[in-house]
Amino acid sequence: MRRLQAHARTKGSHCLKGLLIDFVECTNPQFNAVVDIAGKQKLFCAIVEDLRAAQELLQLNSEVKGGVINIYPLETLDSIELKQVPAIPSDARSLLEFVKLKPSADLRLQKLVTNTFCKVALVRDYETALRVAKNNGLTCVTPEL
Repeated sequence: MRRLQAHARTKGSHCLKGLLIDFVECTNPQFNAVVDIAGKQKLFCAIVEDLRAAQELLQLNSEVKGGVINIYPLETLDSIELKQVPAIPSDARSLLEFVKLKPSADLRLQKLVTNTFCKVALVRDYETALRVAKNNGLTCVTPEL
């Protein structure tokens, strides 16, 4: 993805606003790795303004013979269904408590952030993770990853 970003800059293209990871921050630096693991590839999806910019980015990606990329046009985020945030048991914490948009981020990205992290819980240990995941249908992560 970084190669694609460099190619876009070289071509003078401004179609790529950035990656989702560029627009979010972890409120507790101790859990940065947890957020990275839980966000998986979604944090590295491309954010563009509209479908025209998405097409331009796809063209640039083919020029650099890049792999598969996920693109989210900001203009279409309103049509994405917001996932229901499940109840989190008392011995776990929602990862959404630790992830927020940066002040400079477009507020339309909030739905994407919510959908990415709403079913991920931070738990203290592996045994708790197994129980919470099974009983609540959540993905669980411990501070030790």
